[in-house]
Amino acid sequence: MAQVNITPFTNTDTATADAFNQRFAAITQVLNKGIDSDNIKDGAITAALLANDMLNKTYPVGSIYMNASVDTDPAVLLGFGTWTKYAPGRVLVGFDGGQTEFNAVEKTGGHKDMQAHTHTGTTSTSGSHTHGFNQDVAYTDNSARRTSASGSLQAYGFGSLAMSAAGNHNHTFTTDTAGDGDSGNLQPYLTVYIWKRTA
Repeated sequence: MAQVNITPFTNTDTATADAFNQRFAAITQVLNKGIDSDNIKDGAITAALLANDMLNKTYPVGSIYMNASVDTDPAVLLGFGTWTKYAPGRVLVGFDGGQTEFNAVEKTGGHKDMQAHTHTGTTSTSGSHTHGFNQDVAYTDNSARRTSASGSLQAYGFGSLAMSAAGNHNHTFTTDTAGDGDSGNLQPYLTVYIWKRTA
């Protein structure tokens, strides 16, 4: 801890409040590592002045203040600074220079609704197969015969038949861009009052 050099009072000195406060402030400044000099007043270093100084250091310009139940301007609630409502309807995310979406302070982005899009694809082509069959004609009279050029009756004949093996195929598909049910894009959230100190 730094040494505090204090000039002592002599028998001829008048121990005014201002002189006493200056000596007390020098000691307090070391203990608290730097209370602003404007808190040294002729009257006294009040609790309100000390609190105001501490809060100013806790919430410098650019700081964010959040409250889960009270929507009072921090200038009134805390007693200092100029504040503005901040990030209405948005969540906060840390700066990351390595990601395009987050590489600038106060950069906005994202969307709470699922964006229109499509899905395409193909099914497997492993559909090759064959169907074989034999067919005979049964007949009991001349109606099941054919007549040759010479006028004689001949029986119909069918050999063994097989279908082509070209069964490979695929199916494409596209989904609707809207979707049904819970198609939103919101993360779990909790709303609070958010303020930013601007001055």
